[in-house]
Amino acid sequence: MYNNKMKKILLILNEAPLPDCSAAGKWYYYFISNLMKQTDVKLKVLASCAQNDHVLRARTLFPEGEFFLYPTRTGLFSKVESLFKPFSYMFSPEMKKRFDTLSSEDFDVIHFEQVWSLWLMNKSLENAVVSVHYLNHIDQSIMKHDSLKGKMISWLQKFTEKKLLRRAKFIKTCSENLKKEIYQWFPEKNYYTIPFVIDPRLFSNHPQQKKEARSIVLVGSMDWPPSFLAARRLMIDLVPAIKKSIPDLKVQIVGWNAKKQLEKYNQGNQIEIFENVPNIGEYFLNNSLMVYPPEVGSGNKIKLQEAILYQLPILTTDSGIEGLEKLKNKSIIVKNTNNELIEEAINLLNNLDHCHELAIQAKKEYLNEYSIDIILKETTQMYQEIISSSLKQ
Repeated sequence: MYNNKMKKILLILNEAPLPDCSAAGKWYYYFISNLMKQTDVKLKVLASCAQNDHVLRARTLFPEGEFFLYPTRTGLFSKVESLFKPFSYMFSPEMKKRFDTLSSEDFDVIHFEQVWSLWLMNKSLENAVVSVHYLNHIDQSIMKHDSLKGKMISWLQKFTEKKLLRRAKFIKTCSENLKKEIYQWFPEKNYYTIPFVIDPRLFSNHPQQKKEARSIVLVGSMDWPPSFLAARRLMIDLVPAIKKSIPDLKVQIVGWNAKKQLEKYNQGNQIEIFENVPNIGEYFLNNSLMVYPPEVGSGNKIKLQEAILYQLPILTTDSGIEGLEKLKNKSIIVKNTNNELIEEAINLLNNLDHCHELAIQAKKEYLNEYSIDIILKETTQMYQEIISSSLKQ
């Protein structure tokens, strides 16, 4: 147990802390559960939830937390507000009022998860730290915005992220790349780089078996530009060339709105596309290689962590492995050009024994290098440094 002298932490979440919902929710659940179990931190959780079911389940898991449903928004005013205050729709007036009350109490640290949670702050706080999972303006920058509206939205997102990040004195990022990006805006701020992970126990009943058939899978939300463009790149630039060497190759793309976004690129129906599936695990378990080739995309990619824990070998890019760099070209193969990706995919698919060894090694290294114990130690140390800094004011 870490010696924390009963630090009082107010933790603000933009999504429900649940083990089976969004990528962020999985991290919140794992982090809170272990922070409460393994440390002496006195934690107060304030979270916004997309669905009433999420509110009820979160209250069951964390009875001392307070959970608020996204507000119902209709009409022209709401649309205009969403345009000029992106993602502020997550936070109800009741949650804002409760935050105002709690933030005036004697919490040692106010910890915001994700940039948009900073909408709750009306003023800068000396003891506030924000965890940055990604930057929307980076992820959207790879999409072409030909219309005036598209260009304005893109500019507003960057302006808003910068405006919100200005409010927090301390910034925690999940990768060095994110830190470098924000540092260009605010070199005077205090920075920490601590990755976020998901609960490996959720995958303990799904041992991966060595595959005999050669197949590729890509998993991700196709409403998120990096995953959409990675899938399109796989379909157009990589699969046709790989199939010339491996004609019987099976390829599957799985994710939110995958058919809607990608069907038009499926020439000759040579790729199986599945969208909004109830059980994503079977697609990790039934394929022999994950190929995820984004050219741009900020932060940790949770689907890669899931692939690691399902013991599925991975071929990705520098953007894909962001936040997991300790595994780069040790147990996760990283290539960036189309020719490199094609050549490496063929080599891996022609040596499934090696693929299986890489998958086993990746899981071992992930559990060792990115354990929750390490992350809790670094986080509680961060809390202590924030407290010490605040006391000097």
